[in-house]
Amino acid sequence: MAKENEKVEVPEKAKKNAAEELVEIEIPISETQQDDWFCCVNGRTFQVQRGEKVNVPKWVKEVFDNETRMNKESIRRSQALQKKLADKEKAFS
Repeated sequence: MAKENEKVEVPEKAKKNAAEELVEIEIPISETQQDDWFCCVNGRTFQVQRGEKVNVPKWVKEVFDNETRMNKESIRRSQALQKKLADKEKAFS
């Protein structure tokens, strides 16, 4: 039994098994994005059909979640820059 504040080593095999745990994911389909979603990490590839619920390893969902988060952040930053530019243009008018 581990004592309080004692570091416990997690076997590498257990870490790999946790990453391979299957989770359900649905990649949304839209007017602009209708092709399958493709993911490749460390030579392992997955192609997921949009609009369908499928089970994938946990790491694939993590890649999709990160991509979604970064796309939202990119849009937010782009909008902020556009607003800043519009405000500067108004100041010079």
